[in-house]
Amino acid sequence: MKSEWKKTRLQLLRCAGIALLSASALVSSCYGGQRTVLTLSAAASLQDALVEAENAYKHNHADVDFRNNFGSSGTLAREIEDGAPVDAFLSAASKPMDDLQAKGLVAAGTRQNLCATRWF
Repeated sequence: MKSEWKKTRLQLLRCAGIALLSASALVSSCYGGQRTVLTLSAAASLQDALVEAENAYKHNHADVDFRNNFGSSGTLAREIEDGAPVDAFLSAASKPMDDLQAKGLVAAGTRQNLCATRWF
């Protein structure tokens, strides 16, 4: 059981790292050499992994700051619908993302499934 948790934790860290790299690349390319602030809305279940990945990321990217908003994916999606400024949304479920995309609130071509649970 402990090894399964360790494997799951590593998968979450990998996913969080991918999300950070993607969001950072998108935002920093827009601002050149200026300090970059990334505003992330992420499922509460990703909080530990995301904060750990951010801390590791900051070692090599000192010019990037993170502003995080953690909560349930549905609540975060409603905040985005209401105009909350967000650079990246990391949802734990596909429905909130599907709903945002259907309303035209996801930039075309930017949606990516970063993590998947595999049940064998």
